[in-house]
Amino acid sequence: MKCLMFTIFMLALLFAAGTTEVTAIMECIIPVPTKNCEDASCKNLCQGKYGPRAGHICQSCASCFCLIPC
Repeated sequence: MKCLMFTIFMLALLFAAGTTEVTAIMECIIPVPTKNCEDASCKNLCQGKYGPRAGHICQSCASCFCLIPC
């Protein structure tokens, strides 16, 4: 019985890890032109354009990138 429970636990763990990797890969990065990338302005641009679940990244205060599901 312990072996069966351990096997079920390991399969559930492997399945959970596999779905996390798949969702992480399915995210698109879209550059958004800005004059000066600040965290709050980049977030507002991305969420205004792609919805409240859109993420954002400022790179070197020069480029704003939106992270959205593909």
